[in-house]
Amino acid sequence: MENTKYAEIYTRHGRGRPRQRVTLKKYTWEEIREGYKILKRYDISWQEMEELNGMIFYPPTEAMRHIRQYPPFGQ
Repeated sequence: MENTKYAEIYTRHGRGRPRQRVTLKKYTWEEIREGYKILKRYDISWQEMEELNGMIFYPPTEAMRHIRQYPPFGQ
């Protein structure tokens, strides 16, 4: 994986929406991990990230249907 390309995508699309940033301020990373305080988990490959042009959405779009996610797409 090319770190510079990842950094460019990460920088271009920001570091999370305001609600996500509040969660990160309210809880420690340990509390987030232990309490599984997430809305959706994506298991995404670098190739899938490139196919989506670095754009990952919540809720997932139809273009993300094939990506491994929990809970599964459409639930």
